[in-house]
Amino acid sequence: MKKLLELLNIDIFKKYFDFLLHISKENSQIIKFIIAGGTGAVLEIALFILFNETFGIHYLISNLVAITTAIYVNYLISQKWVFESGRYSKGMELVAFVGISILIIGLNQLVMWAFVDGLDINERISKVTSICIVAVVNFFGKKYLVFKN
Repeated sequence: MKKLLELLNIDIFKKYFDFLLHISKENSQIIKFIIAGGTGAVLEIALFILFNETFGIHYLISNLVAITTAIYVNYLISQKWVFESGRYSKGMELVAFVGISILIIGLNQLVMWAFVDGLDINERISKVTSICIVAVVNFFGKKYLVFKN
């Protein structure tokens, strides 16, 4: 648990968010996505470490629980703050979001498995790397397939 608290150093995250909020308004949607994604990534990594290292749950199960929770939180943030709803009805928007999320979960699991089992890379490093790899697919999928803009 001590490792988890060290990972969640509030001062570092406050500086991170302050920096992002002061960047040009021309890129506000990307900046908001980075902030929302950063929040989701911190939650995802923290949950992954909690389940995998603290509770000893297999890394692929820990990853699945962590990413599913982070995706749900990201949906709420994206819907209210990052993107504009209205491309579809609320129900269809949720279906499209879940569809993209299933793709993201599958890609994330594949990257984790390839890095940990295939390349013998540390689970934490693999987790952070997998988040970075799927972030691009996640942004464009949500921007062009789920939300209005």
